[in-house]
Amino acid sequence: MLAIIRSGIAAANKEIGVISNNIANASTNGFKRSSAQFQDIYGIAGEKRAAAQVGMGTVFDASRRNHSQGAFKTSGSELDLAVAGEGMFIVAPPNAGNELRYTRDGSMRLDENGFIVNNEGHFLIGLDGDPLRLPLRRNPTEDGDVAAEELLTSVTIGVDGQINATYAGGMTGGTGAVINRGQIALARFQNEADLTSKGNGQFIINAKTGLPAVGAAGQGDFGDVLSGNLEVSNVKINDELTSMIRAQQAYSASSRMLQADSDIVKKFL
Repeated sequence: MLAIIRSGIAAANKEIGVISNNIANASTNGFKRSSAQFQDIYGIAGEKRAAAQVGMGTVFDASRRNHSQGAFKTSGSELDLAVAGEGMFIVAPPNAGNELRYTRDGSMRLDENGFIVNNEGHFLIGLDGDPLRLPLRRNPTEDGDVAAEELLTSVTIGVDGQINATYAGGMTGGTGAVINRGQIALARFQNEADLTSKGNGQFIINAKTGLPAVGAAGQGDFGDVLSGNLEVSNVKINDELTSMIRAQQAYSASSRMLQADSDIVKKFL
């Protein structure tokens, strides 16, 4: 009996931890909620019933992520990106060797060298496998005349992930030259739930997920890229609070049972 009570306390405590993490990340872009998964414990009932299995409680198995799509919010920045449908952005941390990470958080910006990076400074990867870069200035002349230097004035990103940069200066007469700067790559997995979390809505592959299928937005099973939008968390606060109350009640009930058992034992000692 004590084993059942203690397993119930441990299980409820784990579920409270998972739910607390969901609530804490409810405002994190691209965050995917998790749910606690449990397994039943069985034991042998005794010599006379050696073939029977009886319940011995429950044990926490794992937390499983739900990769359903969250809602979109408009950000007003062309470099903020969201995927409508299947696909994850690919980012590469600097100085991390060949490690690639996969995320639905498309909050991007330009660094001082013109690379498109996320809030942690990880490079956004294009279809050619290289980091996407939009130089802040370009010189269209061969003689390097500083007067001919053109500055980046605007960026547009299509639903297919094509990036076009507009440069204006003396050579363009104020009209602006539009230069294609590559196409955003998307990755898709057969089993996203098994990706290994690296925190901040980023994941890496493992033996269970295998290698991703990489392609362009709008092609095959890949979704569209929505520029100027961000995907919010798929956490529903009301549902999480309801689950939290249930888990806390289970924890409290198991704790009271454990205390009652302890009080009974003391009376007979």
